[in-house]
Amino acid sequence: CCCIGFGKYSYFYFYLFGAILTNTIKKEFYKIDSFILNRFLLLQSIYRYFSYILFGFIFNWILIRYLNKKKSNKDNNNEINRIELSRTKTLNTLIYNNILKFPKKDIFSCIFVCFVNVLHLESLKIVGYFKLGSLNIWTAHIGFVIIFMNIYYPQNIYKHQLYSMIFVIFLDTILIVALTFLNYNDNKNIYQVKGIILCNCVILYYISISFIFAYAEVKTKILIDRKYLSPYFIIILVGIIGFIVNTIVALIIEFYGDECNDLSETNINCYANISSYFNILKTIFNNNPKEFYIEIFFFSLFLMIFEFLNMTFAIFIYKYLNPGYLLFSDNIYFTFFSLINFFFIKKKFDSLSIKKFILSESSEIFELLAYLIYLELIELRFCGLNKNIRKNIEKRAEIDIEISGDVNNDNSINTDLIDESDEKEKNIERLSI
Repeated sequence: CCCIGFGKYSYFYFYLFGAILTNTIKKEFYKIDSFILNRFLLLQSIYRYFSYILFGFIFNWILIRYLNKKKSNKDNNNEINRIELSRTKTLNTLIYNNILKFPKKDIFSCIFVCFVNVLHLESLKIVGYFKLGSLNIWTAHIGFVIIFMNIYYPQNIYKHQLYSMIFVIFLDTILIVALTFLNYNDNKNIYQVKGIILCNCVILYYISISFIFAYAEVKTKILIDRKYLSPYFIIILVGIIGFIVNTIVALIIEFYGDECNDLSETNINCYANISSYFNILKTIFNNNPKEFYIEIFFFSLFLMIFEFLNMTFAIFIYKYLNPGYLLFSDNIYFTFFSLINFFFIKKKFDSLSIKKFILSESSEIFELLAYLIYLELIELRFCGLNKNIRKNIEKRAEIDIEISGDVNNDNSINTDLIDESDEKEKNIERLSI
């Protein structure tokens, strides 16, 4: 279609694909009924953060060895490569700045963004566990990320970007709010079942945590880009903070909370229950050791690997792209897998489920289209909406360079060319007569 085209694709979009793939695999693992860990949500988080620590140290060690080997190879080169060697040494030193040598302000910032990352992940998980996830006004996160990116990485916002984001934030917010008024339980909406005060508090909390997390995402990019902090160090620190916080919470509830008699119950004691997990593992080990080893060395280890990889892709999206692209990868996942779930997995269709599907899927599709336009993967070639996309700005710059080059050449007067031009004009005049 002449009104729609496709923009440039970057090599770094590989990280988007990796984030979507690892996110898909880990979420599918959480749906396996035979995987015992799926019944223990707080313990899942502890496993996740432990994977950040374990594999973070391993990958960081491998990367440091690789760069040191590369640096030592350059040391053996001749004088021609000394300038490049000096630049590489400086870069390697900066990339692996020791956080203990940072100013206190930067150390605090690093700990803060890692803590907020943990707080955001656990908040979404707990609120979802108590079936309040429909109150998540996720469009606020989009707006906050754009605002903070333009504060710390100022750039012109052009028509195609501004209109697409206004469109998705305004329209999708209406659709999300409309979803909350549909039947939640016993022909009542969520406000009637949970209470208006609680629901409004949850909505305000979602918006507040989105604001803080959007800042933390952009700050993570700043720490990597400008403070030269290793991405793996951030992953490790998130893992340490998350592991400590969740372990303390689990132990407190284990010793001072009430007993969880049925894991299907929705209460904080069942959410944080860990002793039952080890009791079940012990029983399985005594009855069927093979099943025990499959649980520990296949399901759990496999899940930990993909949790770490998913976090790694997210951090590298911050580094090489920006946090907006991570939202885009999440949107792709939810758009296509909600379609698959509705048409191929869900067996019961009624008017209510169809209404919910249409509203939720419409919001995801509108968000997907807006991101494609904002990130210039799709060009709208009408009403001047493609005037200031990167590709056309580069073309205009090339033309300006050519014109300025021609002007410079014209300044060095060539009398032969002038005579030749005059002769051509005379011939044209004769022909016109």
